[in-house]
Amino acid sequence: MKTIKLKTEEVEKLKNGIDELELNYIHLGILDYQILLIENEKLSIAQEITKIINSENELLNSYIKEYGEGKIDLDKGEFTTIE
Repeated sequence: MKTIKLKTEEVEKLKNGIDELELNYIHLGILDYQILLIENEKLSIAQEITKIINSENELLNSYIKEYGEGKIDLDKGEFTTIE
């Protein structure tokens, strides 16, 4: 087996490449973590939207029970029955 001494610049190029690779791995990990946080936030917002829609549907159903089928004009604050 023969051992050959590498030139300083050859060793430095290899070290620089490894350092750049490690930084990119770290950066990728940070991005993956940020993506995970964003996905969790999206899920939370979607759940909140679902809760609001369900609440609105319950409210509308209570109006139907009280007033019957009809249309609501939010600007006028009026409910018009359908005949």
